[in-house]
Amino acid sequence: MDVKGEGIRRYVETNRTRLNLYFILRVGDVRWLGRKRLERTASGRNTLSSVLRPEMLLGAYHDFQFGERGVAFECWPRPDADKREAFRCASGMPDSEITFPFPLLDDRWCEPTCSTEHWSANEGLADRLDEDEQHFRDISAKFLDGKVSSGDVIYDPACSTGTYIRELGKVFPQARCIGSDLAHGMTRRASAHGTSVFVADALLPPLADRSVHVLVIRFLNSEVLKSADTVGIFKSLCRTLAAGGYVLVFGHTPIVAPVRHLAQEAGMDVLTCTAARGDGELFQFYVLKSRPDR
Repeated sequence: MDVKGEGIRRYVETNRTRLNLYFILRVGDVRWLGRKRLERTASGRNTLSSVLRPEMLLGAYHDFQFGERGVAFECWPRPDADKREAFRCASGMPDSEITFPFPLLDDRWCEPTCSTEHWSANEGLADRLDEDEQHFRDISAKFLDGKVSSGDVIYDPACSTGTYIRELGKVFPQARCIGSDLAHGMTRRASAHGTSVFVADALLPPLADRSVHVLVIRFLNSEVLKSADTVGIFKSLCRTLAAGGYVLVFGHTPIVAPVRHLAQEAGMDVLTCTAARGDGELFQFYVLKSRPDR
């Protein structure tokens, strides 16, 4: 596919709080520039979904440049058919990747994160979180099919409402599905639905070293953690991973952790970086595997 075409288009983003909407999709040797936009959920809410669509692509990526006015992004415009083809190809290539160059930034160029009160597990928030992660539950169950044996531990150290780990428990009844969360409101809600959870800080996971077969990390994300804090938490959690175990990394908001770099440092293989939903939709979904001799 000739992605360059004629004439470079330039987009200047003058609002730093919107820089986090821009993403790069890498498909083989080609990179595409895209911009997230509000999507309507099944319940009628408008939200910045973790799911991306071909029409969000602006063109084949060329460059970006900082300036006094803001950040200028440059790309080669491409037909809609090329954008759909890029998404189709990406869904079949395990090494295709979606990255967000900029985290959410406030007026002081700081990364804002949600307060403890935000995670109080009120019914409205819980329902929104559960609705927005259905595709994560589906793809996790699909990927893990045939990879979970009797007695294997699946650990979700930021289990939120508990729905994700509870649903995996239904799919894999032979496994020990465990969740924890720092928010007492979330653990109370999860426990009320019969999920095996406890209160814990993910930086100090209370599980034994090399005891976890599937480690679910879904909070190395914008608005949840600052990018600088993701490295230490990732390393701390991965000490619980057994040889040959899997790490799933995803989230409602863009991942701000350098996942490929962290996997390389930890001696893990990156099996995939994206996943597909339906016909022509993509989202960030990293699957890492520790080596048998770790």
